[in-house]
Amino acid sequence: MGLAESYIIDLVLTGLVYLVIVWFMTKWMNGSPYKRPPGTGGDDGGLGVETSGPVLDLPPGVTSPGGEGYISPELPEVEVYDKTY
Repeated sequence: MGLAESYIIDLVLTGLVYLVIVWFMTKWMNGSPYKRPPGTGGDDGGLGVETSGPVLDLPPGVTSPGGEGYISPELPEVEVYDKTY
């Protein structure tokens, strides 16, 4: 047996092993034993996520924009000129 023939045999065996691994992975991903039974709802359990956002510990006199006690700044009037020529 020559050196070239052993490389060809190695490549063929490597390809076969690759195909077997891919086949097992596709079978494993499609046949998941953790499928949810029908009618159990979409709740995955665990801790709930608060949608209100975090409660910030701000120093006295500082308020978050739009929060309680927030006073929006008064912006000066801006004149708009029509530049039609």
